[in-house]
Amino acid sequence: MDGSVPTEATTVPTTTPASTTSATTTTTASHRTHHSTAAGASWSIPARLDDPRIFTGWRRIVLNFAPSWFAVNMGTGVTSILLYNAPYRFPGQRQIGLAIFALNAVLFLTFLAISVLRYYLWPPVFGMMLRSKTQSFFCGCFSMGLSTLVNMLVFSGLARSQGINGNMMYFVWALWWFNAVISIIICIGIPLIMFEAHGQTPDTLQATWLLPAVSPIVSSATGGVVAEVLPDQFARYTLIACYIIWGIGFLPSFVFLGTYYVRLAMYRLPPAGLAISAFLPVGPCGQGAFALLQFSRVGRDLALRSGQGIMPRIAQDTLNLPGTNLSVLAANIVFAGTIPVALAIWGLGAYWLTIAVSNTLYRWRVNKSIPFNIGWWGLTFPLGVFTTATIQLAVQLDSNTFRVLGTIFVWCETVMWTLCSCFTVSRALCGTIFVAPCLEKIVAEMQQRQAVPQQKVG
Repeated sequence: MDGSVPTEATTVPTTTPASTTSATTTTTASHRTHHSTAAGASWSIPARLDDPRIFTGWRRIVLNFAPSWFAVNMGTGVTSILLYNAPYRFPGQRQIGLAIFALNAVLFLTFLAISVLRYYLWPPVFGMMLRSKTQSFFCGCFSMGLSTLVNMLVFSGLARSQGINGNMMYFVWALWWFNAVISIIICIGIPLIMFEAHGQTPDTLQATWLLPAVSPIVSSATGGVVAEVLPDQFARYTLIACYIIWGIGFLPSFVFLGTYYVRLAMYRLPPAGLAISAFLPVGPCGQGAFALLQFSRVGRDLALRSGQGIMPRIAQDTLNLPGTNLSVLAANIVFAGTIPVALAIWGLGAYWLTIAVSNTLYRWRVNKSIPFNIGWWGLTFPLGVFTTATIQLAVQLDSNTFRVLGTIFVWCETVMWTLCSCFTVSRALCGTIFVAPCLEKIVAEMQQRQAVPQQKVG
């Protein structure tokens, strides 16, 4: 096969008699509009997709490489973070975390290249993806996958290195700003498209609706991590932005959780094919709690170091406390007040985690199995960020209970990551995992053409 992509739709040869050609052309046209005619709307396969070759070879893989593949980066990235920062570690565990981080970086760049090639070769697919009732929400996976890489650049010490002429720290900071903007665009843009183009109904509401809103929560938490290595003034600006970005994502997520609860009460728990999606509500709770703890800790350290936290200097005569730095006092109050709030959010996450585990076990017992698909990676990241919140609470409270819980969660998540990796590689080798729901209409149309043979001429 050559690498060319057709730009015109297939036409009937013009060497046949006029009447026969007209009849054949009419038959072909009816095949192309078969589904849309039944629905009463005009639709035809875009020209660049009107080619049977797109369902074979490398074209099939690239064409079906949906945004949900970036969930692999999310799960792989959070696994590297957990192994690197686990409360209790065996010798060499951090090196394993760094190796997984390197693997995740390679995977992310590979997935990005394939995605760019996908939309370059077939531009209409981008619009189809955005209008899809299922795939569009996975756009948030790109931002969250990138966030895990930025986190590890800081945790591993690379952000403090002298790379890029000693400006590695500012490169990481710029990368975070880029990702933060992308996460906000996704958080606001995807719901706007859904409101206008998806035609959703209460029974189609799924936990995947959370993904666009979770991406700003994750990027804000990453900003809190990046602020640790920035100069004081830049750290202050970053923390202020992080609180705003956290609000953009967490508050809509919190509202959605109530709506999702009503959906479960009215339409039951997700079926076996979507059972893993029940873990997604754990994500905003775990990452939201971690983010608040990170903001308050970094803000307090900033105030102790520079005499000023995220709030401006407070005049000494504001309160009758001579000799007291009120900015430092305010930072300590915020730090202390954040802990019970984070504990409450963590408790909400534990509630949804219990619901998800119970539903998964129930579906497993009833259906004897849960079919694997790329959505399984939606289990690893929510559990992973819930674990990061658990570890952070262990540090803030100096609690051995949370340390033990955090360690247990680390290895549960690592086992799930290993299983998902094995299943993904196995199905990728046989090609069964490359399916894009937004292309179902085109696949059905192609199958219809093969089922109804062309009228013979001559």
